[in-house]
Amino acid sequence: MLAAHHRLKHSEAGVISGDDSQRLRWKRDDMAFHQALISACGSATLMRTHSQVFDRYNRYLMLALTSRGDETAKDHATLMQHALDRNTAAAQAVLAQHVAVGIEHAIAAETLPEG
Repeated sequence: MLAAHHRLKHSEAGVISGDDSQRLRWKRDDMAFHQALISACGSATLMRTHSQVFDRYNRYLMLALTSRGDETAKDHATLMQHALDRNTAAAQAVLAQHVAVGIEHAIAAETLPEG
């Protein structure tokens, strides 16, 4: 998880600085980080389900072509710390807000195609 966060932190910095060439790398690193967060769950079914749902979520966000920048990076650092501390309840709360705010941000950007 630490290695996944390290890679994500660097690709996030590129996107935050305005380097759109980093967007695809950032999304890949984001997915790898979120998978690393739940990798110790011990359930292959949960891992497959997460991968499928996360892939669809990412496709939606990529259509919006937006980023929350520093807010997203802070969420990821907080999630990592809660996971390291094994504070499941706090991690779940941050993750729920992270996903909800990400969706709200994409919708508010009004860059999604019709239909």
